[in-house]
Amino acid sequence: MAKPSFPVFKQAHWIYFEKLVPLMGKIWAKKASAYQYLYDSAREFPAQDELVRIFTECGLIDSHFDNLAGGVVAIVTGTKPVN
Repeated sequence: MAKPSFPVFKQAHWIYFEKLVPLMGKIWAKKASAYQYLYDSAREFPAQDELVRIFTECGLIDSHFDNLAGGVVAIVTGTKPVN
């Protein structure tokens, strides 16, 4: 889970996630609230650059992220230093 940063794609992603995903959940799963929870969770989850900062603060080295799918998904990595 990540947060897109490209301006136009970012707005489209959040509108889709906030409005259309819960609507689809309501239509197909009869459970809009469960799909609204996905949006709420995604908004609260730290962005990839914030996760890199947290990893570094926790002592990991070479921490970085690689965005996938326009930043909707990111791989955040860090290496535990050898003692």
